[in-house]
Amino acid sequence: MPTENTTEGIALSALLQHTHQIIQYLFVEDKKFCILFTMTPESALRPNDIPIVKEFLDVFPDDITSLPPEREIEFSIDLMPGAQPISIAPYRMSPVELRELKGQLEELLRKHFIRPSVSPCGAPVLLVKKKDDTMRLCIDYRQLNKVTIKNKYLLPRIDDLLDQLRGATVFSK
Repeated sequence: MPTENTTEGIALSALLQHTHQIIQYLFVEDKKFCILFTMTPESALRPNDIPIVKEFLDVFPDDITSLPPEREIEFSIDLMPGAQPISIAPYRMSPVELRELKGQLEELLRKHFIRPSVSPCGAPVLLVKKKDDTMRLCIDYRQLNKVTIKNKYLLPRIDDLLDQLRGATVFSK
């Protein structure tokens, strides 16, 4: 056990004091929240290490091979009156980025997540490096967002959510 004078001892002491405050809060306040946290670094924790994922491996595939089935709800983006279709020129990319972009687009086409389009609308894309040094494809919709009519109700209504669940199969223990 680290002593109070070491860095580890100070950190442990602070952690125990904080834990004591949390326990006091749980018994005093009315509203409660459950928070799960881990001291394990993110890179060491894999989805298959989570017990509920292990139990239902068939529900958590390693790779998504197709789009979900079509739903009754049709999605649309309403534009402000008089707004023209947004079409922005592509951003400049290095040859390495272009090869990565081409590879990712071919993969998305192969899985039928995207399809060729002749739409007058277009948004530029950029690649952002992730922690594991792979590249994430990001679409810059900022110009489209400027001419989009914002929803008054940002959260879905509960009755709409319940309608969507009609006929669904619920997995529970």
